[in-house]
Amino acid sequence: MTITQSLHKSIQESPTGFLQWKVGRFTITSIPELGIVSDPAFFFGDKVDPEAVREIAKKNPWIDEHSLVSKEGFINWKIQALVVDDGTYRIAVDTCVGNDKALGEVEFSKLSTGFLARLEAVGYPRSSITHVVCTHLHFDHVGWNTILVNGKWVPTFPNARYIFAKAEYDFWKDSTPSWQTDDAPKDETFTASVKPIYDAGLADLVGPDHVIAPGVSLEPTPGHTPCHVSVVIQDGDSKAVITGDMTHSPIQVAVPTHSPRFDSDPKQSVQTRVAAFERWCAAKSLVIGSHFTYPTAGYLKKVGDQSFAISFEGVKRVEKGVLS
Repeated sequence: MTITQSLHKSIQESPTGFLQWKVGRFTITSIPELGIVSDPAFFFGDKVDPEAVREIAKKNPWIDEHSLVSKEGFINWKIQALVVDDGTYRIAVDTCVGNDKALGEVEFSKLSTGFLARLEAVGYPRSSITHVVCTHLHFDHVGWNTILVNGKWVPTFPNARYIFAKAEYDFWKDSTPSWQTDDAPKDETFTASVKPIYDAGLADLVGPDHVIAPGVSLEPTPGHTPCHVSVVIQDGDSKAVITGDMTHSPIQVAVPTHSPRFDSDPKQSVQTRVAAFERWCAAKSLVIGSHFTYPTAGYLKKVGDQSFAISFEGVKRVEKGVLS
């Protein structure tokens, strides 16, 4: 049994709704794949239990006000892709778990969801995506890079350039995923979701501060993985950032010292979070949490020494359908 089998309280395919934000000339759209409720031990091992989560929520009322955790102290989160669109470039950031993948995290293995249909329904058929950006190469951020066709993994987005941080790619091509356990099926994240992109000649291996398109660039946020990056979107004074997994849950905004059990360098991860949150506060960036449940995006404010809060007030968003 893997740790996930006892710690996920609910894993459900996301409903058909979507969230959308305007940042200057850019439209950023969230297309969710899965909505999940998990015991905090899934993220933090025995360092954070449900009682500790409830205590954090009690001290930070904004967490309860927006149902970011459950009354039982479980963490509400989701897996989503975000499409950044300026009318010329359509940049898909992180491609979720995907279908048919054999994964060490067995509860996410061999999925069959309607994610691509939802993506097209929002206005983004596969052929329209110009770039795919992976903040890092964990299974839940690369899955829809490829689809299974006649027994072969082929690029899902045939007209896109796929952007991988070179140091991240080099690390994972020779590494075993931390979530792989002896009693779980062999994890094929890299061989099924990353290497086929490289073999097809569609991968760009770049530096951690690479400019993807005008107004869209990478920002190094290491610690969760060795060369993890976040994505910055800016048009004039309007700025947003897509976090990736440098933070998984709003409780890490309140308490940045909580690092998940799957961070490659927990100390660096804490340093990265505090420094990034300081920067994003100063820049008044709209912070879009890659795994944050609804309402997903807000503005950070510092409320104490190494403690922050998220304000969802004043965030202009478009909502359609049932949201998670």
